[in-house]
Amino acid sequence: MKNTHFTTKTILIIAFLYSFYTSAQQNDTKNFNWEGDTHYCTIDKNSITCNTKETATVFISRNDTAEITWEFNINFPETNEGQSFLYIYPIINGYSDLDQYQKIKIIQVNQNKSVSFENSSEMIFKENSISIHINLDTNNKWFITVNNNEFEGFNEKSKYNTTKGFAMTFKNMKNVTVSDIKIKSSNSEENENNPDEPEPENPDEPEPENPDENEGSKGLKYGDIVISEVMANPKNCPGYPEIEYIEIYNRTESEINLNGWEIRYGESCYNIPYTLIKPQQYKILSHEKYAEEWEKAGIDNRIDMERFPVLANSGKQLFLNDASDKLIAYTFYNDTRYNNTAKSNGGFSLERIDNDNLNDSRHNWSASDSPLGGTPGIENSIKGKCDIKEPASFLYYEITLPDTIIMYFNSPLDATSATDPNNYHIADNFTDIKTVTIDSIYLSTVTITTAENIKEDETIYLQPQNIMQADFSSVMFPETISISVPHKPETGDIVFNEILFDSDSETCEFVEIYNNTEKHLELGNLVFSVLDENGEYGKTSFLCSSNRVMEPKSYIAFTSDTIKLKKRWNCNIWNVALCSLPALRNDGGVITLLNRNTEEIDAAVFTSSIYPKTGKGSKGVSSEKVNPTYTSSNPANWLPATAQKNYGTPGKINSQFKSNSLIIEKGKFTLQEDFITPNQDGQNDYATINYSFDNGGYIANIKVYSSDGREVAYPVKRETLASYGSIIWDGKDSDGNYLKPGIYILLIEAHNEKGNSVKQKIAIAVN
Repeated sequence: MKNTHFTTKTILIIAFLYSFYTSAQQNDTKNFNWEGDTHYCTIDKNSITCNTKETATVFISRNDTAEITWEFNINFPETNEGQSFLYIYPIINGYSDLDQYQKIKIIQVNQNKSVSFENSSEMIFKENSISIHINLDTNNKWFITVNNNEFEGFNEKSKYNTTKGFAMTFKNMKNVTVSDIKIKSSNSEENENNPDEPEPENPDEPEPENPDENEGSKGLKYGDIVISEVMANPKNCPGYPEIEYIEIYNRTESEINLNGWEIRYGESCYNIPYTLIKPQQYKILSHEKYAEEWEKAGIDNRIDMERFPVLANSGKQLFLNDASDKLIAYTFYNDTRYNNTAKSNGGFSLERIDNDNLNDSRHNWSASDSPLGGTPGIENSIKGKCDIKEPASFLYYEITLPDTIIMYFNSPLDATSATDPNNYHIADNFTDIKTVTIDSIYLSTVTITTAENIKEDETIYLQPQNIMQADFSSVMFPETISISVPHKPETGDIVFNEILFDSDSETCEFVEIYNNTEKHLELGNLVFSVLDENGEYGKTSFLCSSNRVMEPKSYIAFTSDTIKLKKRWNCNIWNVALCSLPALRNDGGVITLLNRNTEEIDAAVFTSSIYPKTGKGSKGVSSEKVNPTYTSSNPANWLPATAQKNYGTPGKINSQFKSNSLIIEKGKFTLQEDFITPNQDGQNDYATINYSFDNGGYIANIKVYSSDGREVAYPVKRETLASYGSIIWDGKDSDGNYLKPGIYILLIEAHNEKGNSVKQKIAIAVN
């Protein structure tokens, strides 16, 4: 997902504020969710100040269809370098693609400012403060005034309805403040007349007998209700209608009111209508348009929702939040949890085995055993005991300001332990932790500010401890997280190190990179691209959506299926990254790593020719570089991963790794081993030729001669050398066959453009 407002430098701020809640009490606190990450703005009661010159977006979601009014003042600094923009979107479906929505555009150039709406004429003004009033009626029309003047062209009808969100995007608007924010819904205005008797959102539904004691959120905690079943792919379901549903189960001894609760799926929220769920009761959530079909099937333990997500067959995160926005249940369902290939293809639900195990362990889920394909609204067919718990994990971090570290996790955390500064120790007391906050939506992003700025080229070592996930089980971390202000990678700083391009049913394609420097490097704006048949860059795939930091001498494996990768090779999750890789041909090709200016950081040749013509071949076997420092574009520097390491080492040191014992004397080539045994047993399978020069740029040729003087191989032809490094010879002749045992001579010639040359003969034994 890319657009002009959300580049990798974009700061997404989905405005959460308790202060906003309190400032809007006379307005509307019932029908709004202010959510998200406010670090890049200063929040003071009912105002927000942008603190960055980068693009920053504030997003607000709504929950009702009533008429709504937004009022606020915009206060500009006296001077602002360059051209500045503020975009206001009165109605949006979500923040992911703002370009599609109608917007108010405010431009500031020094003291001159202008306001325009889509293609309307501009209003020019010089004041440092303007007042905006936006009214959205129930017919999806908005009426907008600026400084109490209705502006021509602002009386428009939106193509989206008023249940959606509101957004502001700041561009080069540092120190601009949106103040005196007032938000009113006609629902809240009507209810102000009698606050003790709130009007229910659906008057046709009966009110609870004692709403004050049954608000659906008081005293509840994570796990009181669990997500117990997910039907994501109902195609060919043997016994029930082919309808997607989510089942929940009340584990408590009390009846719970779900009014105001919501399901969160991806970036969208889906409101649950007024419903009571009894103790130990199951209920399914499904779209209301399928109510009649469920009735015919005899399923009445259900909640018919006006809006219901389209569930991805492959899986996604599901959140259940109560009326106070507290996380109550969570699962990351996915198709690997079926444990049954046939059932994962459709017609069967995923069921939770043990509803009392609140950990989202994959071992606690499996395909339904019911011959009907699922158990909607009743006890699960695979109900049993499961004590296995899987810890949540730290993923990666980025630095957005010199004093700000954002840490990402793969599942929701316990907010209390995650925001305790005492749980984050910085070695050697380099600086103190100033604040720790957590995002209020998914509880999986922690923002840490330090008392002092982290200076460039200085490293601090962070040691988190005692942090728990939402179910109070443990969270995995590296022993120490090395943190420093990252550099932009240059050519050769990051290199390819391992590629699996021909996957089988138990594996997935992946591309591993290695930080070949002692620097911390930023991965934002880097892309993978595979060369097409004409040698041109093909479709690009961004490595990550954030500016992830890669630590020195570290590995990261990129794949479209992190779950399968981790299951196969049990790699640390912080050495793995989710990425939509470009298609990798099974017969080989060239993959490149590019920066935003399409400058090449590295390029690797992957080919099936490195695999023995007998044996396992390339299917499900990764291609490993012998040493990360060796040239990626030379196929001779790559070998198949060994069986001892399960044919792959994503995120780890390669199974074929050989240390680089470089010579000290300049202008020489040295053979690292006196003999080779190219029988693919993982021991001395290839020859390593080390070299060292004062400068790079030498062009090398290497020929191999038999003891009787015949040329039998020409493994290196006009290869450009770095100032130091190694060349690999795999022991094959010019026809690709392994040489017979004997003594052979390597004739090595190298020269540079200055006329300097080197010529050596080195003997090697093939056993």
